[in-house]
Amino acid sequence: MWMSAQGEKVLQGAHATLIRNALEFVADIVEGKADKVTTHWQFNVPPFDKLDWRPQLVLLSHVGDALLSEQVATPQHTELNDATAAVLYAAIRQSIEIEIDNAELFGGDEDWETDDPALPSWREMVLAACCAEEIDDLPPVDSPDVDEWDVLIDCLSTNILWDADWQIADLFLDVDPQRGNEVKQSMGIDQDYFVDVPPEGDEDELLAARYLLQRILAPPQADADSF
Repeated sequence: MWMSAQGEKVLQGAHATLIRNALEFVADIVEGKADKVTTHWQFNVPPFDKLDWRPQLVLLSHVGDALLSEQVATPQHTELNDATAAVLYAAIRQSIEIEIDNAELFGGDEDWETDDPALPSWREMVLAACCAEEIDDLPPVDSPDVDEWDVLIDCLSTNILWDADWQIADLFLDVDPQRGNEVKQSMGIDQDYFVDVPPEGDEDELLAARYLLQRILAPPQADADSF
C-alpha cells in the first residue's frame, strides 16, 4: 500500500501497467550503472540521482512493491520514498521523449525483430492510465507535443505524490533547526521527512531487491488484459 494525499491506495489496471513498465525501465538503467553501461544517466530527481546504484535498486524494489501490492505495509512519507516514486514518472517522461524523437522505430504494428504484435507504446500506456483515472481532454496517441504529455504525466503523478517536497531539501541545509522545523510545520512537512537514511545496498539487500523486482514486474492477468 502507498500513502497518497487521498489516503492509502494501490495502483490497479492501466495505471499499474504503466508504472510496472516504468519500474522495469528504471531498474534496467540502475543495473546498467553496475555494469558501467548507463553510468551518467540522470532522472533529474536529485535525492535519487545522487545515490549509488545499490541503494537505488533497493529503494525501487520497496517503493514499487508498495505501489503495486496490497499486502505490503505502507512505507513512511519521506523524501527518499517520494523521490523514488517521482523517478518512475520522470522515466515515463524520458521514455516518451525518446519515443517521439525516434518515431520511425515506434510506429509499426508489429515488432520488427519477431513479427509479433507490437507492445503498446509509452503514449498508449499513458492514455490508457489517464482513461482509468478519468482524466479528460486527451491528445491523439501520435501527438509529438512533449509538453502535452508532461501535463498528463503530472496529472497521473498527483494520484501518488502529495507534492514535490523532495525538491526543496537544500532550503533546510543551513537553516537553524528550530526555524527549519517551524517552516516545515507551516508547509505541512513531517519533521523527519528529510532525515531518512538510504539503505546500504549490501549483498543481502541487493539479492532481496532483485527477487522482489522479479516478482512484482510479472504482470497479473488483470493488467495484461488492459491492452
